[in-house]
Amino acid sequence: MDENDGLLRESEQRFRGAMRAASIGMCLVGPDGSFLEVNPALCALLGRDEADLIVTTWQELTHPDDLEIDVSLVQEVLDGERESYQLLKRYLRPDGEIVWGDLSVSCVRTPDGDVQYFVSQINDVTRRITAEQELAKAEEKFRLVAENAASFVLLIGADDEITWVSPSAVRLSGYSSEHEVITRGIEHVHPEDRWKIRMAAAAVRSGSDVVTQDVRLRHRQGTYSWWSVTTRPVDDEQGGQLVMSFLDIDSEVHARRALKDSEERYRWLVDNMQDTLVATDHTGRITFASPSVTALLGWGAQELVGVPVPDIIHKDDRQAAINHAAALSNEGSEPINLRIARSDGEFTWVETHGHLVKDDADIVTGSISVWHDASRSVRRERELRRLAESDPLTGLPNRRELHARLAAMMAQRRHGERTAVLFCDVDGLKRINDHYGHEAGDRLLREVAERIVKTVRTDDLVARLGGDELVVALSRVRDAGNARQAAEKIRTEVSASPMGVDGTTITPTLSIGVVLTRPGDDVESALERADDAMYQAKAAGGNCVFAG
Repeated sequence: MDENDGLLRESEQRFRGAMRAASIGMCLVGPDGSFLEVNPALCALLGRDEADLIVTTWQELTHPDDLEIDVSLVQEVLDGERESYQLLKRYLRPDGEIVWGDLSVSCVRTPDGDVQYFVSQINDVTRRITAEQELAKAEEKFRLVAENAASFVLLIGADDEITWVSPSAVRLSGYSSEHEVITRGIEHVHPEDRWKIRMAAAAVRSGSDVVTQDVRLRHRQGTYSWWSVTTRPVDDEQGGQLVMSFLDIDSEVHARRALKDSEERYRWLVDNMQDTLVATDHTGRITFASPSVTALLGWGAQELVGVPVPDIIHKDDRQAAINHAAALSNEGSEPINLRIARSDGEFTWVETHGHLVKDDADIVTGSISVWHDASRSVRRERELRRLAESDPLTGLPNRRELHARLAAMMAQRRHGERTAVLFCDVDGLKRINDHYGHEAGDRLLREVAERIVKTVRTDDLVARLGGDELVVALSRVRDAGNARQAAEKIRTEVSASPMGVDGTTITPTLSIGVVLTRPGDDVESALERADDAMYQAKAAGGNCVFAG
């Protein structure tokens, strides 16, 4: 062995020693792609031991998406078109993990110029590439947000000139470029609002951390919309720079104004309506009463706040009010008339109707109702009912009311008790009408009616059928003897004293037919039997009682 062979061998040993000690992956690769030698760093990078790599080719370890370019570069080296190349590529580990390698390849040729083997160095750059990819994703996300957001950002220099705008500013302003937005500067702000921008900039530069103002910005088309502008300082070496964030609040501002207008209209309506608006919580306590409650009930609106509604309802109407409240729904209820206490202790009739109030979870939180003064209508209704149910001459119940009330009395008959029907005829009324006139006869009839009413009990019934015929219905009568006794008392009281008519005196008398109702009787049959008995009393000469 000559001296040159020894030097070559020594050089190869140093190379292999350096290769094995290297912190980056290194290998010798044959022209066919097989690994001839590998260092420990490469084994660690690829997750394989030396024995495994020696029986593997680099093509098998290359990511499919990177294989074509790597094969192409190797072929150029084999064809003598280049001596080396660099490539950023991905390798596949046995566990499926992908690692990025910065690959540098050079070749060693034979004296004939053919590639004897390749020397490859692979630096693990996975962490760097992953970070770059994450940064690229973040930047893309930021770009998409910046371009499509309903807000934009400006950077303001120390000279109050715009130095940068986010991409979304172009889209939102309607201008064609960021440059156009920048050059127009404060011209975008409504003239009446520009002082707000200047004040905010001055305040932040004077030490304020954040200043927020609502201003109007001009769109390229000439229209203005409302934006919330937040101004902050920029912590950098240049100093004096500001960042202004613009958030579109136009719809919110218009909604607030619409709500305010609606509330003002509602307040005006509530304050000026003649009827009273009353709100309660879920317990029935009043939470609000409109000012008109004073005219209705004498109470001040604030005096009623916290008062349970049942406390001011007449005791006889409370059950009806409870039933009405239970029937309330979202759609409201039919009106009901109730007696409500006034501040002076008296009661007044109020017509009320309302509806429930529920929250988003459909839970009842209270009610709203309208109270209307019903005193006049109740009086009118009662008067109409009285006129429909009473005799205009005597004020007694008329024939229709007699039938209804007598039917109710007969239906409520208790064991051992009966209803007695007394059919009364005023003796000689026709003669009095003919001799003294109908006015005298009417006075006599009214007097007879008053005397009968004073004689009977409060739960008995006195009615006028018509003409000279009156009917008395006695409740809770034990037997015929009791009925006849009551009839005699009535007859006696009616004729107890005379009455004056046109300078003379007339003593009224009655012919009375008495019957007790029987099972199966109806009103008509009972009246018919009592009428027959009355005619028997007439036949006996009048001014007497006949029990049928």
